[in-house]
Amino acid sequence: MIFTSSCCDNLSIDEIIERAEKGDCEAQYIVGFYYNRDSAIDSPDDEKAFYWLKLAAEQGHCEAQYSLGQKYTEDKSRHKDNEQAIFWLKKAALQGHTFASNALGWTLDRGEAPNYKEAVVWYQIAAESGMSYAQNNLGWMYRNGNGVA
Repeated sequence: MIFTSSCCDNLSIDEIIERAEKGDCEAQYIVGFYYNRDSAIDSPDDEKAFYWLKLAAEQGHCEAQYSLGQKYTEDKSRHKDNEQAIFWLKKAALQGHTFASNALGWTLDRGEAPNYKEAVVWYQIAAESGMSYAQNNLGWMYRNGNGVA
């Protein structure tokens, strides 16, 4: 037995994979999470993590959207793609995922073509939820005058 969310409590990994293959987005997220947990970038397990996380994310699974967005920000990955990262992080952030809001702000702030004004918006949302990292990031934006003028 593995630790899972309530839909898959008391199921073996084989049973969870079976549910994932039948389209259960929570099971798909769990399978993606476990492949992602210890996988090296661009390894076969990393590819499986992308596969399962994307299936769950496309069904609206907030945590999968956040995890997939984060994977698209990995510098050494052949999948690195700021546009996809922003797309998926924004989907999760719009569902109220505080970590996604901060990660979206970070991606917009530090990306290939920084968008400081939009970064401030997402840092602000996460900061108002009490996230100290976002509060720090927002403070740096004000300190440096980025996106706040």
